[in-house]
Amino acid sequence: MKREDYLSPTKILQLEQGSEEWKRYRRGKRCASESGAVIGVGPLKKAKLRDIKLGIAEVEETQPMRDGKAMEPLLRQHACEMLSMPFIPVVMERGRYLASLDGWYDGHILECKWLSGARDPLECRPEWNIQMTVARFVASAKKPSFFCVGNAFTKAIYEFIPEYTMDQIDEAWDAFDLYAKPIETPEWKEAAERYIELDRKMEELDREYQAARSRLIELAPEEGGHGMGVYVSQYTRSGSVNLKALGKEVDLDQYRGPQTSYYRVHVRQDQT
Repeated sequence: MKREDYLSPTKILQLEQGSEEWKRYRRGKRCASESGAVIGVGPLKKAKLRDIKLGIAEVEETQPMRDGKAMEPLLRQHACEMLSMPFIPVVMERGRYLASLDGWYDGHILECKWLSGARDPLECRPEWNIQMTVARFVASAKKPSFFCVGNAFTKAIYEFIPEYTMDQIDEAWDAFDLYAKPIETPEWKEAAERYIELDRKMEELDREYQAARSRLIELAPEEGGHGMGVYVSQYTRSGSVNLKALGKEVDLDQYRGPQTSYYRVHVRQDQT
């Protein structure tokens, strides 16, 4: 790990978790919750993380993520009562690393996790362990840290036991930075410029192609026509059947969608 990361002081940031400013700030940081991806564990994949860091993709909020966000205050309150510690959410940074803590109190860290269904609240996924390891480094935490995990039936609190070191995680982030670094060789530059040029031409040609195709359909008789080796043919197909509405001895036609028509325009091979 770089010396400046170890020597950097812990700072509390006035950032609201989930805000647009928070999202932008995270792009330039090694985030605790993203560290599992650089190790290769958890649902977030390295390629997706690269695109997020480059600003060409965003984290897709799933229903379990929304449930976890909604249940976080309840889990935090439960931990406060059971541990007699008034945890508060806070965003901290140290050097190149950033952690959005679900709970912080006097050197203790709390991480809240919500599980769907009846999954075991005592399970600790590897990406959670990595996240807490980074969070403790960022917060310069020396006292015990805790997970509060809940499901639809119960809640459990257990103490964090490290399984990874910051040196391991830091090496993985270094490798990720090399992976995400832009390729700047002359060969890549030449190929990329050519691709961009052709991509723009294809967009323009596609617009012209679609306009010419629409004009041919407009000029052809309703049943289709041809000339100069170009053929316009009209086809019809029956509407789809709503299979969910089917029962025994059901008249299918009453559930069938409307009939649709489409055109096919093609050129004889000897005309190209």
